[in-house]
Amino acid sequence: MDYEKYMDMALEEANIAFNNKEVPIGCVIVYDDKVIGKGSNQRVTKGNVLAHAEIIAINEACGYMGDWRLEGCTLFVTVEPCPMCAGAILQARVKEVVFGTRNPKAGCAGSIYNILQDDRFNHVVEITEGIRQEECTGLMKEFFKKFREKSDLRNIPGVGKNMEHHFKSLGINSIEDLKEKDPEELYIADCRNKGTEVDRCVLYVYRLAVYYAENEVHDAEKLKWWYWKDREYRKGN
Repeated sequence: MDYEKYMDMALEEANIAFNNKEVPIGCVIVYDDKVIGKGSNQRVTKGNVLAHAEIIAINEACGYMGDWRLEGCTLFVTVEPCPMCAGAILQARVKEVVFGTRNPKAGCAGSIYNILQDDRFNHVVEITEGIRQEECTGLMKEFFKKFREKSDLRNIPGVGKNMEHHFKSLGINSIEDLKEKDPEELYIADCRNKGTEVDRCVLYVYRLAVYYAENEVHDAEKLKWWYWKDREYRKGN
């Protein structure tokens, strides 16, 4: 099987996601040297956490096979699968996963955990990595650089549509607007605006967001809202 050929097809799907301002991940599923499923990440477009490239491709491939089992199939994906996608791949009995670049924050084909090859499950998936790694990594870096330059609030971990609404109600429209802000004061103003005490998880995200805005290099632990629970934000924290 021509791994580079099919990874190039997955990269085409990833570029579709990129052009739609989605995290650029693409996937194709191959059976008997024929592409039977493909998908690009559409999580934001569809507003659905399930709309990852692999899940979309698996749905299409199952339709082609007329079965939930994808035995004998090879799944090509530009970025190492997350726990949800790795679980679906395992359940579908996919023969092999080929991915381009590792996912150090959520990868479950070896980075954080290897769901696909835990022999306690009743199926083990073959793994091949590093196909078109430079291109897959470069596309991800280009995407995040582009969006950081736009100072989009949703680049901050944990900030989705709902949290973005909280920020904008306080006149915070970009990451730059968060610099020199006091997260405790933002939270108090948010409560005042809504006339009630806002969920304190929002306070923790304010703390995370100000940390993110004021530091170019980030500690991975501090990019989780629960790190900021019961802590006060301090400059340089």
